[in-house]
Amino acid sequence: MKCPHCKNENPSQAQFCTNCGSSLQGICNQCGAANPTTAKFCMACGATLHVQKTININVSQKTRKAERRQLTVMFTDIVGSTALSEHLDPEDYRQVMLDYQEVANIAIQKHGGHIAQYLGDGLLVYFGYPKGLEDAPVAGVRAGLEIIQDIQIANKEWIKRWETEIKIRIGLHTGIVVVDDHLALGETTNIAARLQSEAPINGLVISLQTMKMIEGWFEVISLGERTLKGIAQPVEIFQVLRSSSAKTRLDVTQKVLGRLSPLVGRESEYKLIQEKWQRTQDGNGNLIFISGEAGIGKSRLVRAASDELVEAHNLSKHVIRCSAYHQTSAFHPLTEFLEIEIFRIRSEDGLEDRYAKVKEVLNRIGIDDQSTISLLAEFLNLKSDLFLPLQLSPVARKQRLIESISHIVLRHLPNQVLVIEDLHWADASTLEWLDFLVDHLPDQKLFLLCTSRPGYTPNWVTRSEVTPITLQRLSRSETNQISSFYADGK
Repeated sequence: MKCPHCKNENPSQAQFCTNCGSSLQGICNQCGAANPTTAKFCMACGATLHVQKTININVSQKTRKAERRQLTVMFTDIVGSTALSEHLDPEDYRQVMLDYQEVANIAIQKHGGHIAQYLGDGLLVYFGYPKGLEDAPVAGVRAGLEIIQDIQIANKEWIKRWETEIKIRIGLHTGIVVVDDHLALGETTNIAARLQSEAPINGLVISLQTMKMIEGWFEVISLGERTLKGIAQPVEIFQVLRSSSAKTRLDVTQKVLGRLSPLVGRESEYKLIQEKWQRTQDGNGNLIFISGEAGIGKSRLVRAASDELVEAHNLSKHVIRCSAYHQTSAFHPLTEFLEIEIFRIRSEDGLEDRYAKVKEVLNRIGIDDQSTISLLAEFLNLKSDLFLPLQLSPVARKQRLIESISHIVLRHLPNQVLVIEDLHWADASTLEWLDFLVDHLPDQKLFLLCTSRPGYTPNWVTRSEVTPITLQRLSRSETNQISSFYADGK
């Protein structure tokens, strides 16, 4: 191909002259005639011209920002979904899928998870993104167990309506990913997907990495090593059976290691708590408000001090725990406290047994008016024909609940230790109840130990019956002492 400018001969596939750099677009390979650059055929001989193809790539003006983080990834999948779709009418099948997704979504959101994708009859779920979680692996496993349990409950209704039931498998793995608003990429998601296929029907399977992070919180069994598709090395997998009896990280430490370290660097705070307890015996109720950063040792101090009081004075200890996952659920910590600690209601108890336990405890502490019994039974979701719901406004109902729960605590727990953990996560209604209780603390033999992280400062913290304690970080030597204890002096 001859350049029309310098007459240099160029290869036929050239788009620019190799001598002068001029564009050769529009030069006919057959006759050498020059044509407009937009021409597709030579205007001299009619031959097809070589036209340069261009590809326009539209780059989004909004840059997708990705970040590297540790993530717990869950995959859920329905067993035999193809057979299920054959058995049901398409509209019924769609409704079953929507119901299944709703049941799963409730459990996932309850534990801080995020559904990243709906994959036909499966779900891809993240724990730790977009919202970071302190205990993402634990939250993920709890959500998985709850999904399995709730699906089995929902099956009763699906069997009645469509003569069908859903069986699922769940896989869960924790690892490093690169994640943005659309997707998490990395080996972690692949392993989670493969683990799901290894799970037994209505079972939850986790990897070794995840097992190490949830050890002590759950009862697990090893299923041995498995070769997962696309994964080079065999992977040991574990099936999670159920939650353990552990309620706190201290319980987990004691369960896994068999011991807790001695109380180090908190001798003055420990002594102060013992002194305030003595004041309670004189009829002056006391509240110790312990604040400090996460992991600084608030719960460890409370455990050591309360255990000593229980053992030395033959007391009982009761615990109210606030949860990061229920900050918008009114009275949630108190509901659990009343059911478990006060009325001793068990999950297997029937409605009549539950109601009888509530009535027996209330009668024993001198609360026998039917309106209060009805109010608390309704509060604990004990629906029965034995009582009629009270006709109260929402404001009046909440006030009656606050007063009734406070009276139960003051009458049921004299000369006892009441621990309230993590007040920074308490819902507004629970905090209102605590304000009311503190107002009635003088002249009561009630001893409260409350913990909170910085940021929550109650309006009663300056009252005479309240003793605030702010924990500072341990010194290096004190930290080394604890480390040496757990390392057996190595």
